[in-house]
Amino acid sequence: MPHWWNVSWPSSSIISVFQGLLTPTVAVIATYIAWQQYKANRYKLKLDLYQQRFRVFEALRDVLAMMYTTGVDEKKLFELLSKTRETEFLFGPDIKDYVETVRFHATTLSSAHKALDEMLRTNAPAEKRAPMAKGESQETTWAYDETRRIPAKFGKYLDLSKL
Repeated sequence: MPHWWNVSWPSSSIISVFQGLLTPTVAVIATYIAWQQYKANRYKLKLDLYQQRFRVFEALRDVLAMMYTTGVDEKKLFELLSKTRETEFLFGPDIKDYVETVRFHATTLSSAHKALDEMLRTNAPAEKRAPMAKGESQETTWAYDETRRIPAKFGKYLDLSKL
């Protein structure tokens, strides 16, 4: 056993040493807890951002699917507007422009569908209906093609590893 082991320290010195170490130890623990809270809050913020972005993605995907299946009416267009209202704050200008493009195509399809229905109801000649039917078909085809492109357009915003 080393010779310093047998040295007797006064108990007040030992207490003083531990009291001196207590403050830095508490400070280190408090700093660690604060760092963990900071990291948890950052992850929560990222999750919230992801959820808001995914909601816009789903709304657009649903409208595109409706465009080539059942058609889009004013109620669905209003829902799209309300679900994508904050797009410019959640995404870059590319997605904002894309939302406007989808709205335009959905509105065009809805208008063409209404006009074609009216023409069919009034027994309009086929040559008058043909341009509306062609426009409706083009918008439907556009929407179908977009359902394959939309994941790539949103990919950089919904990639969790990049948030």
